[in-house]
Amino acid sequence: MQKWSESDIIVNLEKGKTFEALSLDGSLAIKVEDYVPYLCVAIHHGHHLRPELTAKCLLTEAERLYEEDPYTGDFIASMPITLIAQDSRYEYDLNRTLEQCVYDIAWGKKVWNQALDANEHNQSREKHQGFYRILRTLIEQLERRFKACVLYDIHAYNYKRFETDTPTFNIGTTQVAQNKWENVIAHFLERLGKVELPNIEVRTAENEVFQGKGYLATFVKTHFTQTLVLPTEIKKIYLDENSGEIFPLVLTKLKEGMKNAILYNAAYFVRRYTNKRIT
Repeated sequence: MQKWSESDIIVNLEKGKTFEALSLDGSLAIKVEDYVPYLCVAIHHGHHLRPELTAKCLLTEAERLYEEDPYTGDFIASMPITLIAQDSRYEYDLNRTLEQCVYDIAWGKKVWNQALDANEHNQSREKHQGFYRILRTLIEQLERRFKACVLYDIHAYNYKRFETDTPTFNIGTTQVAQNKWENVIAHFLERLGKVELPNIEVRTAENEVFQGKGYLATFVKTHFTQTLVLPTEIKKIYLDENSGEIFPLVLTKLKEGMKNAILYNAAYFVRRYTNKRIT
């Protein structure tokens, strides 16, 4: 894959070019196969940690992987517009504000064996800002072309820590204008409920285990009035959440099911809220 600077990526978005690129610093992968009124984002897909931070990190790779969202980028890989983070959320968390994106303690565990210096903090925060500059440009282009767009914000969650049964798919909507988008939310929940998985009963829910309070949804809500964000949590039933071992059959069916659910829901959204003609 070609490597582009942030400015190259932004210029090509502003020119309406189609492309696929990895950022020069390796922090994100972006693909625009076609300009359509929907995009898919996986901000916790990545596992990479800068070498100087790896040397300071108290956590093992397995401990980091446990709180990351592996394979969420794979679930959206076939979509025409994707933005997939490659860095670990332990380097900087894109679902936190700029001021809070670098953890000292995360999920009850101290992250670093010594405090990060100002330069290390600044490098991580600059990557955080770069991601959001690119996302902002992308959404601006889609709203300009189509009047509105929908963003699928894909995550995965550990479920064994819960004492009760939890949903296969959870959409967090506390930052969504319900009176404006409630029919789209209901439609997406319905389509996710049609996903078929081997020997697994599928259940969907809204705001049951997560409420969609992350920074990505906040950022989009703050800057755009015609873009719907659907923060979607997938239960980690496609792997052993403790060992990281993959269950290939479940993973394959999840990829198929997510693709179909997103495409059906996007088509529903496009017909009702955009000026794009469906042929």
